Amino acid sequence: NPDALFTAARQQGHTIHLELECLRQALGAWRHTPREGKLFVNMSASALVQALADDGIDWLTDTASHAGVALSSLVIELTEHEHVTQLQPIQEALALLRRAGAA
Repeated sequence: NPDALFTAARQQGHTIHLELECLRQALGAWRHTPREGKLFVNMSASALVQALADDGIDWLTDTASHAGVALSSLVIELTEHEHVTQLQPIQEALALLRRAGAA
């Protein structure tokens, strides 16, 4: 049950790590499917902003490259589970993703 897994991760302070691992797994699975269309992945705004702050865009380009997936095939959707109060970091993160080629 994904809800139970994310609840446990939240309680242990590992939500961002779990979200990033889900992204890695999704990219890896996408590698083995026909390449028509796009891969849509949900992430929280805080996970996206934190990952980009920690590692820059390299974490995503490296992960996608390792999986053989072009960033233009990846669409990151921000989850609605998180109330966002500061828009500037998210806007900067999204701009960085777009410049790198993500949809």
